Order: sequence, then structure tokens, then C-alpha cells
Amino acid sequence: MFIEKENINRLDSKGEVLLTILSSLAQDESRSISENSTWGIRRKFEQRKVVVNPKKFLGYDKGEEGNLIIDEKQAKIVRRIYKDYLDGKDSNRIAREFEGEGVKGWNGKKESIC
Repeated sequence: MFIEKENINRLDSKGEVLLTILSSLAQDESRSISENSTWGIRRKFEQRKVVVNPKKFLGYDKGEEGNLIIDEKQAKIVRRIYKDYLDGKDSNRIAREFEGEGVKGWNGKKESIC
């Protein structure tokens, strides 16, 4: 097998060693990126900055300072979902009931919100 971009022949022992080194470097780079991302998320949590996208987070909006604020209209839906679930309804039944009542999701389209 020949890898053209890197000019590596896997059938050659030198090619095997080079491929092993390149894969090791790629793995280390991936680990470094992951650690940096995790570090950034932890710092945001420590600074109490919102890390969620409220457009996909039912029941909340972003305030002027970037903090989450409760959207009461959506919060009623969220409270009902939890109540129905605790009353023993499964997610499919809850979704069907909302759809039957014409309850719309956060993007204004009729959809399942469970």
C-alpha cells in the first residue's frame, strides 16, 4: 500500500516506522486539542459564564449580560414535561399529547419537543 500525499510505502519498513510516528503525532495533537477545549469549558464554568445555546435549550433565553433567564411561556412546557414523566408517561406519549394539542417547539414549527 502506498500513501501518495506523504510518499509513504507501507510495505517498506521505513514507511511503517514513518507511519507510526505520524499517527503518534496526530494522536498527541488530538489529545492536546481535547485538553484545551476541556480547560476552556472549565474556566467558563468557574467564571459562571453560560456555555449552552439557549436557542436549543427549551425554557431559557439569554439576558442582556449573557446570563440565562427563564422564558415563562416555554418553562410551562418544560414543567409539564417533567410532571407528566413523573406521573409515569413515557416520552413518546408526552410528545403525542403535545402534538395533539398543537403545542409548538421553540422554532415556531409544530414538532415533537421531547
